[in-house]
Amino acid sequence: MDELFKFFSDSDDKKLYLSEHIPLEFVFWLDSYVDDEYMVIYTTDLDKCPVCGSKIWKNGLEPLLINKIREINRQKFVCSNSSCNFNYTTNLEKNIDKGCNYTINTREKGLDMGLISYMSYENMAEVYEIYTGINIPRTTVYYHQKELREEYLDKIEIKLDEAIKKLGIEPSGVYGYDEQIFWIEREIFLRMTILDSETKLILNEWVISGKDFNKNTIEAVS
Repeated sequence: MDELFKFFSDSDDKKLYLSEHIPLEFVFWLDSYVDDEYMVIYTTDLDKCPVCGSKIWKNGLEPLLINKIREINRQKFVCSNSSCNFNYTTNLEKNIDKGCNYTINTREKGLDMGLISYMSYENMAEVYEIYTGINIPRTTVYYHQKELREEYLDKIEIKLDEAIKKLGIEPSGVYGYDEQIFWIEREIFLRMTILDSETKLILNEWVISGKDFNKNTIEAVS
């Protein structure tokens, strides 16, 4: 752990320096154990300029309000060579998307809930607040799901394929169709599912607006 972060503190100043590879959730975990306030600074090992090889100087901090409840800082760097324009801000894009305040894990929680059971976005927002303390608007939950759904489902599909191969599950050849109707912002949507009737494995699933549903839709899904 000492290789990943260093903790500096004295009577007047407390700072926690974290490697850019440390998940942002670590900060919230640590907050639950540390009573005193402290500043979190994410940084990276950067001694020489990758452009000209000159020494790198620290160049202030860039604050970021994670999940809109916890401020952290990203260390900024600049090349000491005045003729070189290189500058760099510690990169946290493995944990949080550019231009977003919510961590990737936080944004995917709504999608996780959707795998368990259908919930309204308002109920999802309430669950967020109960279990994480994050007061997130239901419209933001909807936006996150809309933006992340395809990539998230691709990751789930890969994990499922690996699990199916490991368990040696074979298709039964008997398939069924299921349909679920729900509303988002007063607009009707349909979740159409083709599944194996014996193993209950989902073979194909599609969510569309009710406005787009017609006699050819089910054929397209199958």
